[in-house]
Amino acid sequence: MKTASASKSVLVKKIIGSDIRPMMDRLTAAPALHRKAVLWGLIFFFASWFVLQTVPFIHEWDTDSPSYYTAAHGLRKNINIYDDQELQPLGDILFGKSFVVYPYIYPPLLAQLCLPLSYLPPSTYFLMIYVVNILLVFLGLFLMFDLLGLGDGRSLLPALVPFFLLPFNEPLLTTIHHGQINLLVFDAILLFLVLPKKGKPVLAAFFLSLAVFLKIYPILFILPLLVQKRLRSLAAFAAGSVGLLAASLLISGPAPWLDFMKSTIALFFKKPDSPFTRGFQNSFGNVSLKGFLTQAFSRFHLPESAVVPVFLLLVAFLLVWIFSISRKKAFNSDLARESSIFFILTLLLAPITWSHHFVIMLMPVAYLAGRTISEKKYPAFILLAFLTSQIFYQLPWGAFPFNQVRFFATLGFLAMLLHFAKKSPRELHAS
Repeated sequence: MKTASASKSVLVKKIIGSDIRPMMDRLTAAPALHRKAVLWGLIFFFASWFVLQTVPFIHEWDTDSPSYYTAAHGLRKNINIYDDQELQPLGDILFGKSFVVYPYIYPPLLAQLCLPLSYLPPSTYFLMIYVVNILLVFLGLFLMFDLLGLGDGRSLLPALVPFFLLPFNEPLLTTIHHGQINLLVFDAILLFLVLPKKGKPVLAAFFLSLAVFLKIYPILFILPLLVQKRLRSLAAFAAGSVGLLAASLLISGPAPWLDFMKSTIALFFKKPDSPFTRGFQNSFGNVSLKGFLTQAFSRFHLPESAVVPVFLLLVAFLLVWIFSISRKKAFNSDLARESSIFFILTLLLAPITWSHHFVIMLMPVAYLAGRTISEKKYPAFILLAFLTSQIFYQLPWGAFPFNQVRFFATLGFLAMLLHFAKKSPRELHAS
C-alpha cells in the first residue's frame, strides 16, 4: 500500500509540477479575491466583454429563430409545421428563397409562445429574441449562484469562473447568434431546482413542466423525483403538464401534437421522414450518444438497423449504473451535484446534440470548479480545465472519431462528477 501511495504521489508531482500547488494556494487565498468589490469589478468586466461580443448578432440571424418564427406563422395558416415540404415554402415567402429554414422539431408549445411575436417584422422579432436571451444568461447565472452557493466559501474564485468563461463560451455565443431556446429551458430547470429551497415546490414543478413542453430532454429530471418518491412534486408536475397541454390544444387543436408525436417517434426509434432530420442524426456535428453510434456504425459498415437497439441498451445500462451509485454514495445529499449529472445525461441521451446545447454545461463546470478549488484538488482542476476547453471552445480535430472530442469530454465530466459523489462539500467541511 505504501508503494502504491508513493507511486501515486510521484505521478501527481509529475502531472502538476512542484510549483503548481503553492501557486494555486496563493491564487485561491489572494486577499484581492476575498474582496467583493474586486470580484464584482471582474464580473462586470467579463460580462461586458461577453455582451459586446454579441452585439453584432442583432443584425445577424441564422437557423433556429427563423424556424420558430416560420412555425408560428405555420400554425396561423394551419399547415403541418413538422413537414419540410410545407414549412420550407412558407420560409421562402417570409425570408426569401436564398435562406434555408431548418426543420421545426420542438413541441408545439414553443411555436405557440412565438405566435404574438410572429406579428412583428422579422428584424424586430430577432432583436427581441436577442435581448431576451441576454437577460436569460444573467438570470441563469444568478440562479446558479443560489444553487451552488458560489461566493460562500473561503475563496471567491469559484464565483468568478462562470463569468470568466462567458467570452470564451462558443456554445453560449452560438446560442445567442442562432436565437436558440436553450437558455429559457436551462433557466426553467434551474428554477425547478432552486424554488424548493424557497418553500415553493409546486411552482418549481410547474417550471419543469414548462421546460419539458419546450424541449423534451428535461423529462430526465423526473427520475430523481420518482426515486425519492416526492409525490407532491410529481403531482404538481402532472398538473402543470395537463394544464399546458390543455392550453396548447385550446390554441391550435390536436393536429400539431399528432404531427409532433409522429415526428418525435421517428427521431428516436426509426428513420425520420424528413431528409434534413435524417442527415442531422448522422451529421458531423451531432455529438450525442446516438449520433456517435450512428457515425461509428456507418464508419465501420455495421448494420444501421442495430443502432437503435444498441442505443437503448446503453441508455438502460447508464441509468441503472448511475442509480446504483446513488444508493451506495448518498447521491441525493448534494442537489447541485445530482442536477449537474442529469444536465450531462440530457446531452448524452438526446438523439441530436449540437454544440450550442452545451451551454447547459455551465452548471457542471461551475460545480466542479468550486469542488476542486475549495478541496485543493489541483490535478483534478487541471483535468477540469482541459475538459472545459474541449466543451466550450473545441478546436476542429478532423473526421470521425476526432470530431467526437466534445462527446468524450462530456463523458469525462460525468466520470468526474461520479468520482465527487462520495461526499458533499458541506459533509467534507464538517469532517
